Amino acid sequence: MSTAATATAPPIRPSSTLLGHLGGLRTRLVAQEFFRRFAVALIFAILFLGLEMLGDFFFEFPPEVRRVFLIIGGSIFAILFLRTLASLVTARRDEETLALMVEKTHPRFDSRLIASVQFAKGHASLPPDAAIHLVERTVTEAEDESKNARFGEAADPSAVRRALVSFTLIALIAGGAGYLARDVSPALVKRAFLIETPVPRDTYILNVTGDVRIGAGDPVELEATATGILPDTARLDIRYESGRRQSVTMGRDTEFTEEGRARYLASFEEVPESFTYVVIANDGRSRRHEVKAIERPRIEHLSGNQVYPEFTRLVTSEHLPGGFNLFPGSQFTLTATAN
Repeated sequence: MSTAATATAPPIRPSSTLLGHLGGLRTRLVAQEFFRRFAVALIFAILFLGLEMLGDFFFEFPPEVRRVFLIIGGSIFAILFLRTLASLVTARRDEETLALMVEKTHPRFDSRLIASVQFAKGHASLPPDAAIHLVERTVTEAEDESKNARFGEAADPSAVRRALVSFTLIALIAGGAGYLARDVSPALVKRAFLIETPVPRDTYILNVTGDVRIGAGDPVELEATATGILPDTARLDIRYESGRRQSVTMGRDTEFTEEGRARYLASFEEVPESFTYVVIANDGRSRRHEVKAIERPRIEHLSGNQVYPEFTRLVTSEHLPGGFNLFPGSQFTLTATAN
């Protein structure tokens, strides 16, 4: 019993009709992945910028913090954008893969589409006595079937649709929030890109006492000057070195008469430990400053050496506090050790 040998079919002229349909499917797949990744990059940019602006509005980030935000956000967006551009290459599919996708969507091709592509590339194997007209007939039938088939249905649009819908909703929400906060949003955008401009407020904190160094247990008075809408009181947000937090009311100085401004005061009879503070008046807030309570210098050890006159023939003696009995004519050296 002999088995018929098989041989690779000679390549036939590719069908321009089928290749055109498959090329259109390839373009559709690449476009879908490109727009999906681009939408993801834009969603990240909007959310990251919005969160930074929100935080900057409440806490007024210093330039160093905003610079870190810009570097991190810009780096991640650049990576996402490069990944988007890479999809123009990585999302491309060869004809055989595309034909297989169409076959799964349109089973009526009954493997004739994938076979036609493989025949065109010389990848299919046939018995050596097979007639070439059978191959051509398979290609013709695939072409006829393609007239009633929509190749684009093989490209599932659900992923790109979800990304575009999410981007549209987030963009609308961000645009609406920006419009409602149009008095402050332009300034916050400028600050996010390191353009120095104050955050628009109803109340502005102009001057505060700032950083102070005092001895532990000493009293201290903190003050702040504000303009704009001036409330009757301001608030000190205090964070002690030990981690304890405290809120202290600052009263308005009635003797301060400068037009359009007010001064607020808060006094502490003694400061047991260091703390940082922020002055808050209405929607205005100062930067965080520090009151440094330094431990007072003190003598931890005190001693003295007495050198007697020569005629006494006495050796040098050491004395401690309470025992400084000095002989007339002696030399006394006092040693003090501080903290």
